[in-house]
Amino acid sequence: MGRSRRPANGRPRNRLTPPTVEITGVAAAIEWSYYVAATVGGFVARRDRDTKTWSVEGVITSADPFKLAQQPLTFIVPHKTGALRWPILDPIHPAAGPFYARLGQPEG
Repeated sequence: MGRSRRPANGRPRNRLTPPTVEITGVAAAIEWSYYVAATVGGFVARRDRDTKTWSVEGVITSADPFKLAQQPLTFIVPHKTGALRWPILDPIHPAAGPFYARLGQPEG
């Protein structure tokens, strides 16, 4: 019998693992400090398995252009027991409609 080949880290290869992790939702917010800069109606947050970078695309339903132009901005996804938070690395230009941004690593 042949032995299975394992990568250097000792874990078996999983060919079924998707290349990205996705978090989808219908409600999120973009905040500047403790102010809501924009509300997001539908979104997909993705983490690429190879580069380990996060990104988000979604639809801004309402926004305050002044607050949206400030830095730093945080993308916030509420859930049952709290919220997921990512720093936004790119400026958000549209005050309404579709948007895309690179995210930093999730915060605590």
